[in-house]
Parts: sequence; structure tokens; C-alpha cells
Amino acid sequence: MGAAMSSVAKPFIGVLLIAAGAGGLVYVNLQLLPAAVSQQPAASASAPAAISSPAPVDTATASATTTPSAASAPAPSSSPPAASAEPAQGPLAPIKFELTQVTSRNLSKAVEPSATWLKKNPMEKVVLVGHGDPKTRMRDYMEVGRARALTVRRALLDWGVAAARVQVQPAEMEGNQVKGSEQFAGSVEVRVLPKGER
Repeated sequence: MGAAMSSVAKPFIGVLLIAAGAGGLVYVNLQLLPAAVSQQPAASASAPAAISSPAPVDTATASATTTPSAASAPAPSSSPPAASAEPAQGPLAPIKFELTQVTSRNLSKAVEPSATWLKKNPMEKVVLVGHGDPKTRMRDYMEVGRARALTVRRALLDWGVAAARVQVQPAEMEGNQVKGSEQFAGSVEVRVLPKGER
């Protein structure tokens, strides 16, 4: 029995043989034949896949794509930048006066920029428009303004500007108000005379 069990432990293929005997008896014979066992080991499903090494990088191509070409850089401009043009009226700012005053101790220094500009532009002429003080009667406004304009004219002549290049005119009227009184009250405008009016 032990020998039979040890033989069954091995892989076998059973063959069933059935035969009819005398007296109607049936004989059953089970024969066990050894099965063919493949000697080839099954391929392991968990075998590691082959790791491909990274492709070599072409350093010359990489540097060509990352380094900008000297030919693509913008060429420096050979022409110098255009100089900013001086305003048409030059540095002729209004000459300001203290309230009710028609002269000033600093008047000579105040007209110096206008005198310097006139000397540098000998073909130019100016017109002085005097303004009185704000919130005064129209007559007083015009009289004080004229007196201030004459004071500025004398200061320009003292700087060596020719008298023919400096004119004086009263402030213009707009209805019942003086034109530019809100902006120039208490000062003298120094306007460059247009070429057509010289």
C-alpha cells in the first residue's frame, strides 16, 4: 500500500480499461502511466525589463540652440540721438512782482534769462504785457500792469538788449475781463514777437 501511494505521488496519467467477463461481471482496470514532464522552466513573468541607456546629447547642437547668434543681435545705431529742440519762446518766463509793487530789488536777476536768450537770438524781438494785481479795479489793473512792463523793459536794456527789440503793449480785454488775468495777474508776460509782426 505504501509503495502504491508513493507511486501515485508522482505525476501519472490514468487509463481506464473496462472488460466484460464471464457471468456478466465487469472488470475495471485502472493503469497509471507516468506523464511527460517538461524539463524547460517556465519563463518568469517577473523578469526585469531591459533598461535602455539614455541617448547621447549632441553638445554642439544644444549650444547652438541656446546661445543667441551674434548675427541676430541688433546692430548699434550709428546716428546720434536727435537733440531736443528748445521751446519757441525760449526761457522767457513771466516776471513776477509782489502785491502793489511795480519794481523789485531782484528784478535784474529775474530778467537775466530773457536777456541772455535775446542775446543768443539777435533776430528775435519780444513784447512785454503787464498785468496788475488780482481783485483790483480795471483801471488800476491796467495802470499797474503798464508800469511793471516799463520797469522790465528798462531792466532788459540795462542787460544790453537793443531798445528796438523790446516793445510794450497793454493786456488784451475779453468782454469785461482781462485776457490771461487768472494766469498772469501780478506779473509781466515776455512774449516772442511773431515774425510776421516784426
